[in-house]
Amino acid sequence: MITRFGGSYAGYLIAIAWPLCHLFGILLSYTFFHRAIPVGDDPAIFAGTGLLPYIICLYPARVMALTLVQNKPLLQFTIVSPLDIIAARIILETVNAICVTVLFFFIIYIFGSDVIPLNLYESFYAVLATIFLGIGMGVNNIIIVSMFGVGGLIAFIICMIGLYITSG
Repeated sequence: MITRFGGSYAGYLIAIAWPLCHLFGILLSYTFFHRAIPVGDDPAIFAGTGLLPYIICLYPARVMALTLVQNKPLLQFTIVSPLDIIAARIILETVNAICVTVLFFFIIYIFGSDVIPLNLYESFYAVLATIFLGIGMGVNNIIIVSMFGVGGLIAFIICMIGLYITSG
């Protein structure tokens, strides 16, 4: 956490606030422009079930790509291996994604949306599967960035933006 967020806990809050701001920005655009949602009658539920999986998959995959580049000084310690750094980042990004998911649904619940799913276990498993996909893409991105440099990360981001624009 220290290598990514600095020495303060406020830096860690940014990692949680950034995807939440992304989610709520799109949610506000739906309500501000009175855009009709294609499924259901609640824009918060539509955004939560459509955009949240994309966010909790994209953010870990994108951030994990620079894991070894950002933590290169840690490799000077003989006890620390690249696999240790990758495992630590996996844990950190998993916790971040779970926090973002819980906070997003808690906030839209406070504002009156019915966010309680019919099958809580399947919903939980779906969130974990999405996080797992993001972590898997992130590990793949670590390899790509190690081989091709930051150009590999830029190619990944362009692909993800293309998927975002063409989805739904």
